[in-house]
Amino acid sequence: MIDHEDARLQLADLIVPGLADPTRSAALRAHVAVCPDCQAELADLRYVDGLVRSGGPLPEPSPALEARIQEITGTPRATGRAGALRRRARSITTWRVATIGLAFATALAGVAAITREGDGGGPAFRPAHQQAMTTAVPYEGTVGTLATGTLNGVPAVRIRLNHAPQPDTGSTFQVWIAQDPKDRIALGTIQPDGSGNASVVLPVPASAKGYRRVWVTNEPNDGNPKWTTDWIVKAS
Repeated sequence: MIDHEDARLQLADLIVPGLADPTRSAALRAHVAVCPDCQAELADLRYVDGLVRSGGPLPEPSPALEARIQEITGTPRATGRAGALRRRARSITTWRVATIGLAFATALAGVAAITREGDGGGPAFRPAHQQAMTTAVPYEGTVGTLATGTLNGVPAVRIRLNHAPQPDTGSTFQVWIAQDPKDRIALGTIQPDGSGNASVVLPVPASAKGYRRVWVTNEPNDGNPKWTTDWIVKAS
């Protein structure tokens, strides 16, 4: 068994498979399977990790940084050849986790900037083009608007929903971008409030440059990175 707080601290172990203890991984996966909060957080971490990977190979952490991370986490240094291999694996994990944390903090800063749009408080999303989104029949009544533009000079999209339903139990509204419907990239999630309204600005990764089609789908939190055909709104 594993409690919620311990699970949250170990979610990054599921991003780099094979590095965590199999017994601990099984307990962690069992918890995530029944915890919507951890499912949503894991989806966000996987998205940010994807952005990190799209930038190319990560540099190796310096011995000083690795030692500092081990000091903070209380992880003992292993010795011998097997220890060297474990240190190598651990350095990959800790370095990626540190990178994810930095990227995630940057993303949160971007979200904070969005909330200041138009009040002179700092950088914000700057739309260049806006259009209505097509609504799927099962979600008739939902109104979606897509705007393309930049966030702090980086290509980004803004999606606004009105009169949207809440995601199904155990599901999340996922935003995708693509050039070919068979090859979509997950950008992030969007969550309507109690009134069915939502607004999110998501940066577009360099690997999706030139993509024009955008979907919002209702995705089950089952750990499957593939998308479903249960789309809510779309635009091209």
